[in-house]
Amino acid sequence: MSGQNALAVTGLCKKFKGFSLQGVTFSVPRGTIVGLVGENGAGKSTTLRAVMGLTRPDTGKIELLGREDAGFEVRSRVAMVCDSGNFPGRYTPRQIGRLMRSAYPQWDGGLYRSLLQKYHKKAVAWAHDHGIYARLHSCGDIMPLLPDIMDTGIDALNPIEIKAGRDVFKIKQDYGDRLVLHGGINAVLWDDKEAIVEAIRQAVPVLKENGGYIFASDHSIPNSVSLENMRSIINTVKKAAKY
Repeated sequence: MSGQNALAVTGLCKKFKGFSLQGVTFSVPRGTIVGLVGENGAGKSTTLRAVMGLTRPDTGKIELLGREDAGFEVRSRVAMVCDSGNFPGRYTPRQIGRLMRSAYPQWDGGLYRSLLQKYHKKAVAWAHDHGIYARLHSCGDIMPLLPDIMDTGIDALNPIEIKAGRDVFKIKQDYGDRLVLHGGINAVLWDDKEAIVEAIRQAVPVLKENGGYIFASDHSIPNSVSLENMRSIINTVKKAAKY
């Protein structure tokens, strides 16, 4: 493995029940941007979790920032955004900030407000000045950031990923009077007819209350969803969405 690489993975293998990651090999040269592309279930998250030490590989080598024995000191210099925060729902942003500071010595909870929020506000203001509604598309769990995000003046939020830890009912309760919700129906359930129909029946009547809801999956619809399921989903939504 070359010291010119920020990351080098060789022969990575990891086996789970019903899934196997076999012989993954790739490198990311320093100073480059690389996209890891694949369909749901291909092993992208497993590979990244192995890189960050969150999953122990069965076999293979991982060299991170020039170190094959990368420990906390090395990994704390690498930022990773997971599809789920897995923080307890009772945790406040302040508590999450303390946890993140223990994992990332450079963690600065005010960076969003100081670096990004002003640009989000500027973009939203431009849209409003031109008669355009502003919708924020943000995957993952942004629940702790929602108060700051709402201060930017956005009009709509998408896709509201349930499996990432977002509480669509809490968002509706707290911001439903000034925020259009778009999504919030767990994509994992779409190929399970009974489960997705029940999820729609539970969610849509609440989310449509007083308007401000656009029905959609919270992620890409799996290619395993049958035509029969889609028909059932559409019919169920039509019934549940009636006022």
